[in-house]
Amino acid sequence: MALKHFAIHAPALCVIDVELKGSDGFNLVARIKEHNNNTIIAFLTLRENREDILQGLRLGAAEYIKASLDNEEIALRIKRLMTYSHICREEKKNVYEIGAYLLDTNLQTLTNRQDGNIIQMTYKECELLRMLASKPGEVIERDWTLKTLWANDTYFCARSMDVYVSKLRRMLKEDTNVKIINKRGRGYVLEIKS
Repeated sequence: MALKHFAIHAPALCVIDVELKGSDGFNLVARIKEHNNNTIIAFLTLRENREDILQGLRLGAAEYIKASLDNEEIALRIKRLMTYSHICREEKKNVYEIGAYLLDTNLQTLTNRQDGNIIQMTYKECELLRMLASKPGEVIERDWTLKTLWANDTYFCARSMDVYVSKLRRMLKEDTNVKIINKRGRGYVLEIKS
C-alpha cells in the first residue's frame, strides 16, 4: 500500500517507521530506492539499537530519528532535513562568486579573479564549497554535510571532513575577506566581508 502511494505521489521526502504492519521499513526503503534513488528518506522509529541505525543509514536514509525524542526536536529535525534537501536539489546555479574567487561547479574549478589562477578541485572539495557558498553567513550543519557527502557521520568521516575544510581554507587564503568559520558543535559558516 505504501509503495503504491509512493508511485502515485512521488514525494520528495518520506518519513518511515522501521516497524510497519505486515512488513518492515527497511524493505520498503530498499524498494523505494529502486524506484527513485533521489527520494530523501528519514526513519522515525522506536527501534534505536545501533544495528538498526546503521542499517537505516546504509540503505541511504538521510536521517534516523529516535521516536523517544520530544516532539519539538523531532519536528525541528524533519524541518531541517526539508530545508537542506532543497539545497541538495538546487541545480540551477553552477557559478558562485566568493569574494575574489569564482567557483564553477560544472568544471569543478576555483578561479582567483585577481591573478587568473585556476585550481582544479575534487568532487568533494567542490561540493563542500558549493554547500557553503549557497548559504553564505548561515551555518551548514556538520551532521547533515557528513551524511550528504560522506554517507555517514562516523568519527573517521568527521576527521576527513575537517581535512577538506582545511584544504578549502588554503584555497581561499589569498582573499582575507573570505573565511570558513567553525561553529563548535554545529557546523561551518562561509563568511564574506564586503
